[in-house]
Amino acid sequence: MIHQRFAGAFLLARMAQVVSLWYNPAGPGRGAGSRVDFDNGPAAIAAVLSVDSGLTVSLMRQRSWILIIALFACRPVAGDDIDFDLDQARWVHRVLVLTAISEDQRDLQEMTDAIAMRLCELGNRDLITVVITDGSTARLDGRRLDAGSTQRLLSRLPLRRDAKFEMLLIGKDGGIKQRWTQAVPPEDIFALIDGMPMRQAERPGDDDCR
Repeated sequence: MIHQRFAGAFLLARMAQVVSLWYNPAGPGRGAGSRVDFDNGPAAIAAVLSVDSGLTVSLMRQRSWILIIALFACRPVAGDDIDFDLDQARWVHRVLVLTAISEDQRDLQEMTDAIAMRLCELGNRDLITVVITDGSTARLDGRRLDAGSTQRLLSRLPLRRDAKFEMLLIGKDGGIKQRWTQAVPPEDIFALIDGMPMRQAERPGDDDCR
């Protein structure tokens, strides 16, 4: 479960790593300033595409084509839009709904970055994430919802129209358990869930997230 913004960056960084090691047998650390930061997608792409005196034009072209393929793999495709309704999650998943006026909103970025680092804990709590931006685009764990699903969500959720950022925790019973108007540490969300009676019965089956 991961927002498509950082999922795409992660994939691109790994593609860059593979290509760099493929065409640079000495490794990414060869030569001054040649180390690649694989945790930074754009930086990794720039490093892989950088001109090196040991590369032929043919190899540069091959690098470029592989990265172009990776870029297209990360592009959202209209045909991949999925159908989703909150009723599908009832008694199966808890839902964390994050809404913001834009993808660049500070609290939204802070929360999505924090959540991306805690996927194991989210999985243990059967917690899925829905991100709604601009009041018109919604993603479920990074996958874009179709227009009908987005409209159903917006009509059912009691969201404040004037809020720059808002976050709702919906329990497995479909009820709203908490509302936040700013980013909070994931531990606060986990502690709230862990205090729920249903969660107590789930804990013996948790994965070790250490």
